[in-house]
Amino acid sequence: MKRSRVVLVLNVLILVTLLAAAAVLALVVVGGASSASAISIGTPTTRTSGGVTYIVAPLQIGDRGYFSFSNVAVDVVVKDAAGAQLLAGTLGPFTVDPGQTLRTTASLAFETANLSSAALQSLLTTPQNLTVTAALAASVPPFVGVSGTVSAQLKWGAPVAGLTVGEPTFSQHNSTAVEASVPVKFSDDNAYLAVTGDGTVSVLNSTGQKVGSGLVSIDAVPGGQFDQAVTLYVDIPASQVQSLLTQDQTLSYTAVVTIPTGGSPFTLSEPVTYAWGAPLEGLSVGPLTASPVNATYSSVAAPLTFTDASSFIRLNATVSGTITGPSGTVVGTIAPMVVTADPGQQFLATVSGLIQNAALGQGSYVLHLTIGTQYGTISTEVTASA
Repeated sequence: MKRSRVVLVLNVLILVTLLAAAAVLALVVVGGASSASAISIGTPTTRTSGGVTYIVAPLQIGDRGYFSFSNVAVDVVVKDAAGAQLLAGTLGPFTVDPGQTLRTTASLAFETANLSSAALQSLLTTPQNLTVTAALAASVPPFVGVSGTVSAQLKWGAPVAGLTVGEPTFSQHNSTAVEASVPVKFSDDNAYLAVTGDGTVSVLNSTGQKVGSGLVSIDAVPGGQFDQAVTLYVDIPASQVQSLLTQDQTLSYTAVVTIPTGGSPFTLSEPVTYAWGAPLEGLSVGPLTASPVNATYSSVAAPLTFTDASSFIRLNATVSGTITGPSGTVVGTIAPMVVTADPGQQFLATVSGLIQNAALGQGSYVLHLTIGTQYGTISTEVTASA
């Protein structure tokens, strides 16, 4: 009986000793792994290769303990100043032997197609600090896993900073469109990224309809500026010919600038206004004077005046029409007359025609004028006395 008790006590002591040894070893491994493992991140930069931009972060993983690290993996994430994730990637698996240091580089490509429009706009137009975070995960077989996280800041300048679209200047093009020169300007405040490629400028009218567009070759180097006038052609809708020829007005457009990004195109919208001067501003007809021709008709003449208030349109037109009396009945005609006016010129000429003798002496008349121009034909009414 005593012998069996002694054996039992010895077995218990051996078990306790083994458990204690395992616990001590585990503590040594955990403590050694946590204190001996080290991950550090260098200063992130960017580079461009083959038209693709990369964020590059140098990483260093050291094993200063007594056990090898295996299945070492590093998750690298890049976030903007608002905390939105821009890029992500994983390095590994690696093995790091005791006393060794692994040096590697995380290189994450910008895939603009995978970015939200808000994130892309922020990245291109807002100077900010990007946060590059590297999270290490490794194991020390067969005991424990180890981990560590480090981060660094990348100062990011906006590649498309201060985009402005200036007031357009117009010139004549053809009967359905005018040529516009639109100044576009921005600065590339990014230290690494150039903005190069073919862009476009589109013009939308107040209802959102596209009325013009043009191509522009963009080449903005880091730290440089893009400042160029883009030539485009703006349609003159037939429905607006009447008002554009006869009324001064402020035209409101939206210029949509498409910037090349090496992936998905990026667009920015800017409002554009233009003070339009009418080529037939203030069209009026003075008093009619009549001279008998025969027993039925008399010839009439009246001064026709207007100002070509346009800054670029040389008006070429033909004026003709009819004359109605107070009752609205046609009582005469206006003979066709050629009209030419340069930008800024005040035009004065005499229109002539025939009127029925029976309609003379009725006080006032309405001249229904048909004016054919290089942009289309309009009709307007002016009142003349006699």
